Amino acid sequence: MMKRSRSPIRDGESEELAWLDLLRLHAAEQDLANAPEVSVVVPCEQTVTNDVTANVAVAHVPGWFDDAGQGTRPAIVMLSIIETHPDLPYQGSGTVSVTGDADLFCDSNCTTPAAEAFTAEALRATLPLFVRGNSAGNVTVTLTITPDANPNVRVIVPSATEVVGIQAINVVNPTVTVGEAIAWHHEEQFAAAQITLGLAESTGQPPYAGRGRPTVVGGSLFTDANCETPVDAFDAGALRHGVTVYVKGANVGNASVQLALDAVDSPGIRVAPPQTGDIPVQAINVVSPTVTVGEAIAWHHEEQFAAAQITLGLAESTGQPPYAGRGRPTVVGGSLFTDANCETPVDAFDADALRHGVTVYVKGANVGNASVQLALDAVDSPGIRVAPPRTGDIPIQAINVVSPSIRCDELVLVHGNHHNRSTDPSRLILEIDQTDPTHTCGDLNLRLDYGAQIACFRDQLCTNAVASGTTFAANQLPVTLYMRGVTAGNCDVSAEARGTAGSAWRLAARASKTVCVEKIELQVPTFAGGLSLNPDPLLNAPKQRELHAKNNQAFTFAKMTVTAPSNAFWQKADQLSLEHANLEVFDDAAGALAGTALLNQAHFGGHPVVRYFATQGNNPAWDAIPTHGHGIPATRNPVKVVTARYVSCAARISAAASADGIPRTLNHGDVVCLDTFSFDQHLDRLTGNECRTRALAGPANTDVALALAAAHKYYGRRTAFWVNRNYRAIGGSPFGLFLNSMNNPHGNNNTWATAGANWIENFLLNDHGIVLNAQMKTRIRNHIFAVISGATVIPHGTNAAYGFAALYGVPGVHAECLATNQLLAAGVAATDVTVATYMLQEQHQRQGRPFVACPNCSGILVAPGQFRVITG
Repeated sequence: MMKRSRSPIRDGESEELAWLDLLRLHAAEQDLANAPEVSVVVPCEQTVTNDVTANVAVAHVPGWFDDAGQGTRPAIVMLSIIETHPDLPYQGSGTVSVTGDADLFCDSNCTTPAAEAFTAEALRATLPLFVRGNSAGNVTVTLTITPDANPNVRVIVPSATEVVGIQAINVVNPTVTVGEAIAWHHEEQFAAAQITLGLAESTGQPPYAGRGRPTVVGGSLFTDANCETPVDAFDAGALRHGVTVYVKGANVGNASVQLALDAVDSPGIRVAPPQTGDIPVQAINVVSPTVTVGEAIAWHHEEQFAAAQITLGLAESTGQPPYAGRGRPTVVGGSLFTDANCETPVDAFDADALRHGVTVYVKGANVGNASVQLALDAVDSPGIRVAPPRTGDIPIQAINVVSPSIRCDELVLVHGNHHNRSTDPSRLILEIDQTDPTHTCGDLNLRLDYGAQIACFRDQLCTNAVASGTTFAANQLPVTLYMRGVTAGNCDVSAEARGTAGSAWRLAARASKTVCVEKIELQVPTFAGGLSLNPDPLLNAPKQRELHAKNNQAFTFAKMTVTAPSNAFWQKADQLSLEHANLEVFDDAAGALAGTALLNQAHFGGHPVVRYFATQGNNPAWDAIPTHGHGIPATRNPVKVVTARYVSCAARISAAASADGIPRTLNHGDVVCLDTFSFDQHLDRLTGNECRTRALAGPANTDVALALAAAHKYYGRRTAFWVNRNYRAIGGSPFGLFLNSMNNPHGNNNTWATAGANWIENFLLNDHGIVLNAQMKTRIRNHIFAVISGATVIPHGTNAAYGFAALYGVPGVHAECLATNQLLAAGVAATDVTVATYMLQEQHQRQGRPFVACPNCSGILVAPGQFRVITG
């Protein structure tokens, strides 16, 4: 059901009609929401039945009751009937009754009593009734409807009731409590009378939230006994506790104080009429001491002064009887003298001298205020009232010294290539210190100047630059800026206070700071452990590295060389740290000596510090690579499992060099990003994915195997994918030619092995354009020698000679040997090479699966124990 906002009922016929329209709409909506669910079983011959329900809905509660009969407000209920089939209308009638101390009316003014009986038509249209309570409490309104003569019209609920709350109106009365107050009056002096204003509530609910407005005839009202702050209005909370006000008489006679409460728009509150209290105003000879300060200011310095001149006196309201006492001045925060040179101290003055005014001089003891007080001696006279002592404050001021101020971190790091990690900026706080800010030039400002070694910004992200020479208005200070290093060295930062000159202030000299701009850097070689194929491994060294894992252990270590900071750096910083994410730090490249990531000046000794980082103890997930190539999943993820990490330099500013005296760390002085992943897993996946791609492209019987070799110590260095030809399948196997190359009956094992290796070298070059590396040729020659040496029969001129099998082909021409040959030719050590081999040909359902090296390849690669063939 849609809810509609309702306005409160106000007096007036048009407003009442508007209320009734809203109430009828509300009742109709409520009837619809409250209508019972009726299940009708329709026989073959349908009979329509109108089920009628009596309904009473409360439309406006509570009703309000006032014993005095003022402001009584009725509650409103809506009488209606609910019909399931209005087209078969109910023809009965309804009667209404009320239980409790209340009467029912047809109008909101409660002038027309409600009838006891109502027709069905009136109830069908929804009938509003107004419930006027005669006392506070709850009453019950009941509607009862009669049965209908038509058997098809059934009264289901003949009677409905609603409880209506009647609440007593809170009558709020203003109170004016005078007591024994008397105001004493004179044209120039007075003594105010004290009275109390308040309010009283009959019930307190709803609480009165208006304001009380006091007025006075024959005088003035104030909130203080000295009658300096005029009275305005008071809120209800203050009046409930009682508000003390002071009445100053305008003339001798009476002053009449009245308190009126504001009306409030609440039917539950009635505000009583204003209350009045009278205060007598009498004349008296009031004798008052006077301390006239004027615009006097005393200026103070440790070695000189300028006294302020003030006048002491007394005033009488009537002059009769005349005052004959003495006045005694005292001073706090200074000294009183009778002369401007401050040589003769002040004593007491008689009444005649004070009537004419006595000039005295105030010398301040310190910057601040000197408070001069004049007290008159009391006299035994019923016609004289001696007023309390009077005080005058004389400001004792020092010249306002306006000084520029710089607070900053005295260490700034040079910002470099940080892989989206911004170097923490250092803080620079500018402000102006003033000894007396109340006396200053209106155009005061501060100019910032700094050298080219730094850049300044308004934000920590260093996006809103502040140029050298920028001026800041005084109302913009203090301001915190952020410094980022541009080039290493010392940088002078200065601030100058500027503005129009004046006698009450002085602009101090320029303030300056020297900050150390330091470039702390992680130097990293092109490859792991300092290995490099370039003449200078530190030349243009990249800031992105890879860490490789095998068997869930560290495989490579990232070498980091921390350049030695300057001596000036160590005067500002007490620690340099190597921040890292989930890495371990070592002192050696083998990971045997645990290293510290917290460095001080003693660690450097003027030289770089070298640390090694590895993923040991926290490596990415690693799928084991079977030794003999079994159990490799058919589906392989083409991407490597990468864990992103980084190593960063961070400098901790010492407390003495910090802007706020608290040590603070500047992060990301330099950053090296590291991607850590399983080297074996990555190599295996790359090879397997390439193998399946080629196998699907076909023809599958062209190539036997595919291999990929990679060197873990050389980031990202790997061979092209190498394949070996299936010569038997195409009818062109060179195996016989290989054996014929060793067909020398007069030779021996050495000469035969050398001849075979030479033939293989020429075969790869002439037929495939592959240059055989000397190391690989030596391995092939050694393997041939081992096979020949182990053969039992060596019949020359046959394919079964020398112990070789045609099934395995020519030694050294398979994919794994060709792949490793390429890395050896690039200068990679055999101990750093890892090889993965996959079957390309459909052979024993092994296509696309890891390929175990044949005896020739095993003899060449695996047997010496240097290469790692992860597929077996």
